[in-house]
Amino acid sequence: MGIRHTTRNIFKATMVSLLFTAIVGLLTGLIVNQRFASIELDGEKLRIEPKPTRIYDAQGNKMAEFEKDRKEMTPYSEIPKEIIEGVVATEDREFFNHAGVNVRTIFRAVLVDLRSGSFEQGGSTVTQQLAKGIYLNPGKTLDRKIQEAVYATAIEKEYSKQDIIAFYLNHNFYGQRAYGVKNAIKTYFGMTIEEFEKQDKIDRIARSALLAGIPQSPSVLNPYANKEQAMQRRNTVLTNMYVRGYITREEYEAAKTKDFLVLQQPKIADDEQIHYPEYVHYVLSEASKILDMPIEEVMYSGVTLYTSFEPEVYKAMRQHMSDSSLYPTNPAGDDQKIQGASVFVNPQNGEIYAMTGSRDEITQFLSFNRAFQAKRGPGSSFKPIMDYGPALETGKWNPYSTVQCQSSFGTYFVKDHNCNGSKSMAEALRLSNNGPAVWMLQQVGIDYARAYVKKLGIELTDNDIYLPIALGGLEYGVTPLEMADAYQVFANGGKRAEAHTIRRMVNYLDEVVYEPEQPKQVIRAEAADQMKSMLRSVVTNGTGRNAEVPGYKISGKTGTNENPSGHGNKDIWFAGFTDNMVGIVWMGFDNADSRHYIPSGQTSYIAAKMFGEIAKDTLKILPKAKITAQQSNVDKISIELFRNTEGNQVTVKWEDKPGLKYEIHRNDAIIGDSLDGSYTDTNLKAEKTYTYQVVGFDEKTGQKVLESNKSSIQLPKVEEKPVVEEKPAVEDKPVVEETPPATKEEDDTTEQKPTKEEPTKEETPQTEAPKQSETQPQKETETDPQKTQTPSSGDTTGTDVKGTEQKDSGSQEETTQTKAGQTTSGGDNNSQNQKVTEQQPKTETNNL
Repeated sequence: MGIRHTTRNIFKATMVSLLFTAIVGLLTGLIVNQRFASIELDGEKLRIEPKPTRIYDAQGNKMAEFEKDRKEMTPYSEIPKEIIEGVVATEDREFFNHAGVNVRTIFRAVLVDLRSGSFEQGGSTVTQQLAKGIYLNPGKTLDRKIQEAVYATAIEKEYSKQDIIAFYLNHNFYGQRAYGVKNAIKTYFGMTIEEFEKQDKIDRIARSALLAGIPQSPSVLNPYANKEQAMQRRNTVLTNMYVRGYITREEYEAAKTKDFLVLQQPKIADDEQIHYPEYVHYVLSEASKILDMPIEEVMYSGVTLYTSFEPEVYKAMRQHMSDSSLYPTNPAGDDQKIQGASVFVNPQNGEIYAMTGSRDEITQFLSFNRAFQAKRGPGSSFKPIMDYGPALETGKWNPYSTVQCQSSFGTYFVKDHNCNGSKSMAEALRLSNNGPAVWMLQQVGIDYARAYVKKLGIELTDNDIYLPIALGGLEYGVTPLEMADAYQVFANGGKRAEAHTIRRMVNYLDEVVYEPEQPKQVIRAEAADQMKSMLRSVVTNGTGRNAEVPGYKISGKTGTNENPSGHGNKDIWFAGFTDNMVGIVWMGFDNADSRHYIPSGQTSYIAAKMFGEIAKDTLKILPKAKITAQQSNVDKISIELFRNTEGNQVTVKWEDKPGLKYEIHRNDAIIGDSLDGSYTDTNLKAEKTYTYQVVGFDEKTGQKVLESNKSSIQLPKVEEKPVVEEKPAVEDKPVVEETPPATKEEDDTTEQKPTKEEPTKEETPQTEAPKQSETQPQKETETDPQKTQTPSSGDTTGTDVKGTEQKDSGSQEETTQTKAGQTTSGGDNNSQNQKVTEQQPKTETNNL
């Protein structure tokens, strides 16, 4: 009974399989025949005429050319038969019998795909593989498989089997810059085809099996890349050749004992013409992704690549990146250098102007490039992307929304300085406070913030779901190119095109096969402009002063990532931009340890300095960006200025309007904010001229609704006077003129013009007044990152740090860990999207 039952099951399964195969074959035949009637086969694409791959810069100058007779047509009669046998035995056993499509292999592939729910199994014949490489775009969809079958059928109808296998072997890429079977023999064995034919038969079989196995995955299965996998693949081909009867058992056993029999080093001609090798590397890398083929295959594919590369920008970048005086010192004192990388992009269209991945000039082609291959922790430069950007995008917060100076989030703690109580979002970002950034991420929700970051082009890992990501504490980090790509939205009104360098790709038939997409709106324009304004304050009056370029409005953010060893810092960053330029600078050791690190006092102000030097030259080279005219629906108001008798304090007054929050600018830098029509600026210097302006924003939406005239005041020279018992009341002097006053000094007794409301000396505004340092550029020798002004009691908001070389308000993005090596998340769960787990990855960040 059991035997009969089993027999029936086997018979049933067999009949179902045969029926399914028949149905698959019938459907395939019907679809292929229907489409075949409308196909026109371009035979010229199958015939190989050696054409070079060329790369051009933005000015039309040739950067690189790859040819070297790498792609030559070798006729079937000259191809060693063992190579043909190895390919047929392994890739397509029924090659000489089918008509381009093998129904049985398709059936097997369909069964696997149905189980997996994908179309990962190929089931392609040699003819289909040839059709895919010549006529179709990469991919593994059902429609693409049908197209393969259509073109394969057309090829089989037009050409003989001998021609088809010859086309296939001549178009194959074999790794190590070897394109086609003839060049592969020369590259791996240093032989001509004639010499290959004359060698010992066993050696010829072993070498043929090696070459037959490589094209499946050239970058992995060649012996120079992976000996173990290459040997396994070669022996698989030998087994297939034996099973199919192409070689005897004795030949099979003898060939298996052979080594690879390849040259010690591949024979690669060095006659390529390459200028700017590190940038050419990136161009080929980008083309590799577009074409879904290895870089070395792109090099000899015959395409012409027109790029956005600006040689003059690159030269300016290299000049400063190689300047040792612009780098931190190495505390170990040995030969290891703190490295650097930089990327500059056009945010108007996403085109890359230039990039460099090393402090020293890169001369070796295809060597590691930190600009687009090294992922590092971004520190506080990630705050606009991860924390405040998502908050602005919701529309629930604006630059003048209140954020909390919170340091404890359950079992996760952050260290912060100059942050107590609450302050505005703009002020927290300007001073790079840590607590408000983490608090903001918690309010927005990690899921929402991750989705926002993805729109900016950064793919976070599944483990990047904890609060330390607010301060740049990522599992792997980001590349300088990814950061430049993300910051584009802030420079271009919320629009972004993926950062790229290829403007146009043309194949060897002079057909345009690729052009990049135009920028798309990915975040709200209003939110982007709000971020731009906040980041402008970082440069004019915050942690990024060293990035300022006279005559240009630079916005940007510093970032510092702490060294896991506990000594100093691992990475320092600056991300800056104008309307037509986004630039990223990174510095750090490739492998930081207890001896090799960036000293604690040397932080991201150094990266900002490097950015400023590169940007200064770059902005002279680049054309001015076309800036869309903004709507002129901003009301105009007037301000009045009053000074005290000591000449160290100025009060700004204006007509207050309900529902507004005001931003006070001094010498084009934001110095504080106010909720009413008054602001007092303290601790000023005598004999200096100060220019003020007030800008009003809707307190709910953050939209700019009014701005004042610019009004200037010159503080008089203060002379020491003898102390007297009584001081007469002195009224402040109003200044109403909008132009700077005459240079003639005014003493304290100058008659004052009457005003509607005159403050007394003791009058103070209702908002805290920051102590503001001079916004004039300082000489490098005068800067001292360790010196700060001590804030007066209750005066912490907006307190400046003296000098341009400084940490962000002196604070550090450090985390207090509850367990060794672990930081856990907790605290109030104020968002539905907030993910809270028992453990969080360690964050090594600093709030610079």
